[in-house]
Amino acid sequence: MTAVRQLKGKCALVTGAGTTGIGRSVALELARRGADVVIHDRTMELADQTVVLLQGLGVRAFALAADFSDMSAARALVQQAHEHLGRLDIVIANAGVSQRKPILELTDEDMQRILGVNLMATMALTQEAAKTMVQTGSGSIVIVSSINEDRVIPEQAHYCASKGGLRQWGRALAAALGPTGVRVNMLCPGAIDTPMNQPYLTAHPERRETVLNRTPLRRLGDPTDIASAAAFLASDESQFMTGASLVVDGGLSLG
Repeated sequence: MTAVRQLKGKCALVTGAGTTGIGRSVALELARRGADVVIHDRTMELADQTVVLLQGLGVRAFALAADFSDMSAARALVQQAHEHLGRLDIVIANAGVSQRKPILELTDEDMQRILGVNLMATMALTQEAAKTMVQTGSGSIVIVSSINEDRVIPEQAHYCASKGGLRQWGRALAAALGPTGVRVNMLCPGAIDTPMNQPYLTAHPERRETVLNRTPLRRLGDPTDIASAAAFLASDESQFMTGASLVVDGGLSLG
């Protein structure tokens, strides 16, 4: 089986894939390998931009919009994707938000927003996806977490808490679903050059330099680095993996 078309005939949902970042790169990689893809983002305008690119690769592609601060919207997204594609073989739970703020200055709204989108909505989405996949006896759920699922950054305490929660949720889901043939794995990026990270790294060049010096491969990650790993976890090449956290960080977490 060649990597080029190894996902032909598979149907995938990728959340948070409307902008030039990890989500869009993952969606494009799945499409290059032959998968039909439903794209989610906050607005249809953003999602439609990615759909145009996917359709140019000769696969079926559809756009959906949903507010991930609403758990019911995350659940409905799975059903809508299933209606478009007829089945769901792959779900890449990538949608997320971040914030840097001193831990003692965090408000209830700050914590509710980060935990609501990153953890609660992702739990709802993946639970709903699992219900669908169990009926067919197969499927791969990839939760895009972070190396901060078990590392501490005090000014991102609520973000780290959300990713730590995702790890435990994903492991529990993997244990429960294993006998049904459905796999669940976490994908843990390090410092990736994405629109989410660029403003902070541009405003704090000293922080960028520190990250580069602490990364053995001496560069920031590119979204395509994460896309390749996501496609691996989505495919049968990882068929004996479940409940794992795959770290893709250039060695940053070694220090």
